[in-house]
Parts: sequence; structure tokens; C-alpha cells
Amino acid sequence: MKRYLATLSILVTDRQANVAKVNALLTTNGHLIISRLGVNPSTACLAHCLGIIMLVLSGEKTRIHKLATDLNKLRGIQAKLSFMFSA
Repeated sequence: MKRYLATLSILVTDRQANVAKVNALLTTNGHLIISRLGVNPSTACLAHCLGIIMLVLSGEKTRIHKLATDLNKLRGIQAKLSFMFSA
């Protein structure tokens, strides 16, 4: 099994509306996640705010790609995937 290292940037347009679905997908795929960073670009925002999640992933290319695809299927979510190298 060839393992890949990748980064996944996730833009969440409405954190409050999307938090449950995004977290469910990330929890299901937790075995792929090496590191997770959540950023609130507008610290003064209290409702319906943008959110950015940056992930470092390690695993099979098809499983990493499926996570990005599943996230992009969610309304209000935009995920960008970048493969770094294989090990």
C-alpha cells in the first residue's frame, strides 16, 4: 500500500450551519489526519462566520481524495487538496 502525504484546505462559509457535517466527516476519516488547524479569519464575528480548516493528511491516495470529494459535496464547503509526495 502506497501512502501519500497531502494538505487539505477547507473553507467553511457558515461555521454554525456546517459544523456538524464537517466534523462528522473529519471524525470518520480521523485515521488520515496528522494535524488540524482551525482559523477564524474574522475574530469579531459571532454568527454565520467564515471558518478555515487546514489539515495535513497521510494515507492511501484514494481515501484522501474521497475525503476531499465528500467535503466538496456539502453546501457551503470548499475543499482544496494538494498531494505532497508518496512514501
